[in-house]
Amino acid sequence: MNKAVRKITISALLLALTVICLKVIAINPGFSFVRVSLGPALIIFSSLFLGPVYGGVVGAGSDLLGAFVFPTGEYQPLFTLVYGLLGVLPWFLNFILKRINNRKFTAIFFNFLLICWSIATVLTVWLYPQINEMNLKIIYSSVGVALAIGTIISLFFISKHFQNKFPEYDNKFYRYALICLICEIVLMVFGNSLVKSIHFSQPYMLMVEWMALISFINIPINSFGSYYLEILLSKIR
Repeated sequence: MNKAVRKITISALLLALTVICLKVIAINPGFSFVRVSLGPALIIFSSLFLGPVYGGVVGAGSDLLGAFVFPTGEYQPLFTLVYGLLGVLPWFLNFILKRINNRKFTAIFFNFLLICWSIATVLTVWLYPQINEMNLKIIYSSVGVALAIGTIISLFFISKHFQNKFPEYDNKFYRYALICLICEIVLMVFGNSLVKSIHFSQPYMLMVEWMALISFINIPINSFGSYYLEILLSKIR
């Protein structure tokens, strides 16, 4: 099969799957305007596997197509922009990290950044003025700490799983995890929260806090999903 045709075929399949994941089988964990799904993992994978052009098409196309096929309100083009960037940024991050090509450094830097992000999330709960009840601050911060610890532990065991089950593949799981972490913070927490605060007329920092807590669920899902798909499609190349 021609390389371009193969890429177009795979991107079309990923686009359809992403729409389904984002709009049909997404899970609402109890926070307003927040959903958990495999959609971002598919978009990140499309960028890493097919390149930034196809990744951007899958990301932007999934939101655009999903908004018209499964409408849930007024269309907001800024969401399309965020998901389009989610399909572009991973490729550039991967390009930089491949030049560094130090697995130990990548794993250490990932865990350092994740710990810093966990501390920042908890501090935001205590410093955010609209969360002014002590019991809510304790609950939110406790949930944040528990989710952060769970993320670190789950990623450690996911990494061991890939090492044991697929020893023949280059161990670059933490590179994927670092890419997913950066994309989650930059685009899905700060970027997506800004769009949601505009679209739903909600305080920006409140949206950031909700998305920050959910990020500890998304990071393992996106890391596992994107890396597993990389191995799966590498097997059938």
